[in-house]
Amino acid sequence: MQAWRERDGVRYYIVNEKFSSQYYADPEVAVVVLLSKEQPGYVGDRQIIDENTAVSPIQIPGMGGRDLTDYMFYVQDGKEYMKMSNILLINEKGVGELPIVERAEYTIGPDGHAMWFRITDAGDDKEIIVDMPEERSFAVYAEGQCIGLSCITGHREARLPNEGMIAFVGAVGTVFDVRIETVE
Repeated sequence: MQAWRERDGVRYYIVNEKFSSQYYADPEVAVVVLLSKEQPGYVGDRQIIDENTAVSPIQIPGMGGRDLTDYMFYVQDGKEYMKMSNILLINEKGVGELPIVERAEYTIGPDGHAMWFRITDAGDDKEIIVDMPEERSFAVYAEGQCIGLSCITGHREARLPNEGMIAFVGAVGTVFDVRIETVE
């Protein structure tokens, strides 16, 4: 149970959805693992089986049970991932900080996973400008809410929150050329 206690309250961010997926605009973009206080041995409605697996014991016939998923966890390259059906998420502890520098370049790796960064102490006067190929996107979040998803807004720039998250989403090898500027 130690592994589950360490996950309690931790956020996991989706990494394997298409750049235009509604998941990136979802108000609840992060999945939070919460141990049940009322029912020990459960995470929400999922029964903990071992240190890396929790399964939904509920069986609902037809479409009623289509969204019931199990949680499976594994570590790869020092980062913990959570798998729910065909959705893959990364533990927030495996997400680094976005350097607030004038210019940077980010490339989607061979796994094709979205690149997530934590925005910290950016100030209230920063704008990010992202040059990227078509059919790619970036999303900016403040207080857990998506405040800009480029494939919806059509913009390649967004105001950065002082604290928040950003995701760069694209196919393997996609390059995001990023500039951060001070605005008034």
